[in-house]
Amino acid sequence: MRKMLLAAGIALTLCSCGRGWHDLFEGDSFSQWQSVYGEEFPQVGWSLRNGVVTSNPEGVRGGDIITRKTYDNFILKVEFKLDPLSNSGIKYFIRPGTYDKPNIGCEYQIIDDKDFSEQVEALEENRLTGALYDILEADKRNAHFDSKSWNTARIEVRGNTVIHFLNGVEILRYDRGSPAFDAAVSQSKFAGYAGFGKWDSGHILLQDHDHSVHFRHVRIKELK
Repeated sequence: MRKMLLAAGIALTLCSCGRGWHDLFEGDSFSQWQSVYGEEFPQVGWSLRNGVVTSNPEGVRGGDIITRKTYDNFILKVEFKLDPLSNSGIKYFIRPGTYDKPNIGCEYQIIDDKDFSEQVEALEENRLTGALYDILEADKRNAHFDSKSWNTARIEVRGNTVIHFLNGVEILRYDRGSPAFDAAVSQSKFAGYAGFGKWDSGHILLQDHDHSVHFRHVRIKELK
């Protein structure tokens, strides 16, 4: 949102994202992004119109995309909305070339919780929206979540401490490398990936899971 201030007949535009925040799709451009499989951006499978980024806009898969830049300590805010039965995620600490798959990393899960569980498969708590996918479940009891409306995901990384928020409510906090974290990873699908989630820095990833998911106001603030 932008507010217009008029002073001495001159219009001054101020960015509502605030000081220190950076728009990762500034100017309706994919210039800050690339395919997770290479340096080029996918030719199909993603659209960017009027500030809204959509995966699979025409049912054609383009693959996951990552930021060209890597980040260590940061706050990431993303507004998202799901089409019915959609499944996606926001990943961080992505290091292509480290594992057998380039898109392995920590994931803030995004999914149509209720309808997906009822119509496709019953989902474990650690595979519902806001969870650290397949590792740690989120506590959404105080966070209103409507998959068919716009919601705000917020990820804070401060050293080894990571916090997930949903619509302004903290729903998960964990410490990378702690005994509890290591134990949870050892029981997940990532058990065979040495050093999972412990990198000092990595790329941000938006997942293309063969579903239409909408993102807007994708903003990041780097922390010292």
